[in-house]
Amino acid sequence: MMDAVWRARAALLLLILLTALVPTIRAEANCSHCNSVWKIGSFDYSSSEFRSEGIDYFDPKSDPVFVVGQSSDNDWYRFQPGPANGMTGGRLHPFTIEFPLIDAPRGVYDLRIAILYGTPRLSFLKLDVNGHSGNFYFHPHLDFHAGDWEGTFVPQTSVDEKTIAIPATWLREGENKFVLTAMDDPSAAQTSLGAI
Repeated sequence: MMDAVWRARAALLLLILLTALVPTIRAEANCSHCNSVWKIGSFDYSSSEFRSEGIDYFDPKSDPVFVVGQSSDNDWYRFQPGPANGMTGGRLHPFTIEFPLIDAPRGVYDLRIAILYGTPRLSFLKLDVNGHSGNFYFHPHLDFHAGDWEGTFVPQTSVDEKTIAIPATWLREGENKFVLTAMDDPSAAQTSLGAI
């Protein structure tokens, strides 16, 4: 029984923790009065507001689709596996955010992402914005906040934050879609805790 509990906890530690997303429109370079378009979670070194139970990572139908204005923080998953994580299906796990823009987009939008890692292997992020995509890499540093329970005993728990500029030409008035996917290189599925 204890071995099964440890395996379950260990599996949780192998996944990327996406904690929050906040795109804002910039009216000027140093914008202190920007308007928030949407937000998922809080920038507080914790992922406790997100869903962590009852998720079947092997089933692609379980990949979350967060609809701004309808979904809540608890609809977003606390963990996002990369394809090298054989313990969660060894596949891509795209997380989708759908949201409307009432007016025609203009200027530049900022997507602010905070991430918590609980494993020595670092996945990178593929971001797709309405068919335009790019890869983004994080450079985490050790986290001593202990915002999540893993941070109290997992020595490699680390955090990073990144702001990604999204040009208005990638967005459209009406419905928009962001797809975030954790990527691994190499991406061959592994089931050893030390390799994932």
